[in-house]
Amino acid sequence: MLTRDVQRSEIALLAKKTVMIYVDVTVQQQKILTEVNKVFQGVMVSVILFVLCASVCAFTACVYCCRINYTDRRLQSDVEALASKLKRECRLRTIKKTPTKPAEESCNIVVADADIYVV
Repeated sequence: MLTRDVQRSEIALLAKKTVMIYVDVTVQQQKILTEVNKVFQGVMVSVILFVLCASVCAFTACVYCCRINYTDRRLQSDVEALASKLKRECRLRTIKKTPTKPAEESCNIVVADADIYVV
């Protein structure tokens, strides 16, 4: 009888140790889990900020492109209206470039329109 009581007490003590170890492990796991959640939340905040900045940048680029396109079309219509007021043909002049001379090509800095040649 005594041996059974000793065995039972040893089993109970072993069970307590096992439960304490299990509780310690779960506490450690809980601490690790909370730390992982903090890091993950920080990463998610960084990703959200990056996506937000990229979206704002893309939207601003689209608005800028539309503004440039609108200004270009408006300027073109203004030029056409001015040409019709002056009763002239609406044609744009292009500057014809003359080929460079061999002496000009040997220089380091060439500004052909201003006749500047620097060696």
